Amino acid sequence: MATKKEILTNLNALPPTLPVNPDGIPQELKALPQWVCWCWQSRDGKWTKVPIDPVTGGHARSNDPDSWDTFDQALSYYQQHEQVEGVGFVFTKDDPYCGVDFDDTTETAPVLALSSYAEHSPTGTGFHCIVKARLAPGAKNRKGNLEVYDRGRYFAITGYGVDGAPETVEERQAAIEGLLPQSTTSDTAPASPAALALPEDSLTAPPAFTELEFGHCAVSTWSDEKFRLLEAGEWQKVQTSDGSQLYPSQSEADLAFCCLLAMRHDGDTEAIDRAFRASGLMRQKWDREDYREATITSAIDWWQESQAKRVRAEGPALAQGFRFDPIDSATFANASYRQEWLVNKLLVAQQPCIVGGPKKSLKTSIALELAISLGSGRPFLESFMVPNRVRVAVLSGESGERTLQETARRICKAKGIELPDVNCLWGFDLPQFARAPDMAELRRGLQQYGVQVLIIDPIYLCTLAGATQKMDASNLFHMGPLFLAVSQACLSTGCTPILLHHTLKGTGRDYTPLDLDQLAYAGIAEFARQWIILSRREAFVPGSGTHRLWMQVGGSAGHNGLWSVDVDEGQLQEDFSGRTWQVKVATAPTAIAWKEQAKADKKRQEDADDDAKVLNATTEGRLKSKIKELTSLSDARVNKAIERLVSAGRLRQVDVKYKGGKGAEPTGTGYQAVQADHADHADHAAEAA
Repeated sequence: MATKKEILTNLNALPPTLPVNPDGIPQELKALPQWVCWCWQSRDGKWTKVPIDPVTGGHARSNDPDSWDTFDQALSYYQQHEQVEGVGFVFTKDDPYCGVDFDDTTETAPVLALSSYAEHSPTGTGFHCIVKARLAPGAKNRKGNLEVYDRGRYFAITGYGVDGAPETVEERQAAIEGLLPQSTTSDTAPASPAALALPEDSLTAPPAFTELEFGHCAVSTWSDEKFRLLEAGEWQKVQTSDGSQLYPSQSEADLAFCCLLAMRHDGDTEAIDRAFRASGLMRQKWDREDYREATITSAIDWWQESQAKRVRAEGPALAQGFRFDPIDSATFANASYRQEWLVNKLLVAQQPCIVGGPKKSLKTSIALELAISLGSGRPFLESFMVPNRVRVAVLSGESGERTLQETARRICKAKGIELPDVNCLWGFDLPQFARAPDMAELRRGLQQYGVQVLIIDPIYLCTLAGATQKMDASNLFHMGPLFLAVSQACLSTGCTPILLHHTLKGTGRDYTPLDLDQLAYAGIAEFARQWIILSRREAFVPGSGTHRLWMQVGGSAGHNGLWSVDVDEGQLQEDFSGRTWQVKVATAPTAIAWKEQAKADKKRQEDADDDAKVLNATTEGRLKSKIKELTSLSDARVNKAIERLVSAGRLRQVDVKYKGGKGAEPTGTGYQAVQADHADHADHAAEAA
């Protein structure tokens, strides 16, 4: 069995994940509104579990109750969304629960010793145990491969209990205290605004927010030097106005930097952690869970309070508002609305586009092929001409830098070009469509860098996380304005937006082409003026390296088509060589023929299944109404199955008595399956005649 490290560092395949077993989860946990969903994302060379708001689909946070919901809502969202891998329970200071994580082990004795609810972890490489207990303030929460949390964390819950463990959550305070080191000398972070790299009065009277405070990539003029010094780890050089050292110790500097990062990354805990680890302030102390969590939590608390005060102070000024500025018919008639191809017969400039498909249908890889084709002027998929080389920006928040780089290099090699020569920009932070400042920054950046095509991957990480109120991804009135905002931000600068998105859960399993209306979320079809929908023509064979896809294309300009796309990615060798990118696109008539064949095959299988149900229901004579009841088929499907089976000599008409009124037993026309030997005899008799 592979170790957890081996599983999480294998970026060529999603980690094997146990499905959720709702019935195995304790009812007292399900009764609390502290549930999130989660999905796998590759970050820093390994897979990590990212929490998802089960209502909005945006990022969930362990310190933001508005991003949690009920168990039923989380379960429903998990069941409806293909990219969601499971559900999770958030531990808080207000509940009595404590989670114990036994990591990367198959030894159940320590788990059973706690004698409380315990289950297998999602990857099957460890165990989670939930008890009723509290950690002492400042207590260590880690010992070897064991970690304990009572707040500020969530557990991915599977519901697959450990054999021999209780099915209920039990009081185990003494056991938890005996499980961990008793040191309480935790060096937690300071929480005073004086430690921040911001004016002392910024919490009580926030100035007009600058680029940094909007969460943008730049920093404000007054804090530019402080930020750069902290990022470089030179915290001793940060000075007050009188020239003295601002921070009495690095702990205060750590908190200051995290506050700036909280503004930059919109309070995203994991993004703050990643940025801190990449900075010059990174040290061994940061790996201590208690210190790191206390520092990040203090920074986010400060950031949230600052945002709230700013909205109260300047809220009305944030909205641009509607302007009524129409044009007359003569101006409208003489206006030039010339259309141009970005990719001939496939992609039109200045019209929002969706690239969609089920999980693992190569959406990201095909989008990279598109970006590199546009940025180099080479044909897309070696089949669709690119009339002009344009500047492209790719913003990806899911696949990770290493995976994107490796895929881009393979695509470039197949095209006979070098990646540095491609006119493409790469970013790994995503804007939130619900945040007006993010949309303003996106517009500014697109203008500054002259971006003509923007690819954002994926949509679900950009929607609703920055909303000021609870919103619903299935509500058109909630989602429509978000897609309008990103569309306007792009189109106002002459940039064509291309957004990557997943289909509804369960689509694509019959290997037929998919349509626009099979994408998840309300408002997608209304937003998209053109689309590229990918799905599998047949199941992927592990070890083959070959993907056989459908590519359905359409748009309001009138372009449409269906193609088959075969992608051969080769075989990964022990030295990490062997991966390729070879594509083959079939013509539309060939693809249509395959599509019709697939439909015919599906219909034949459906008919065969119906016939089998009818035969099973007619081992004795049955009226048609009883056959329908036993098979749960519609009238039309029962009639067609009977017609086929009678014609084939596998079903015959018989008289069937049934109970009528007042004890009568009238006779009606029914049907009974013909036994094999009877059918053979009938065939021989027919031949003799």
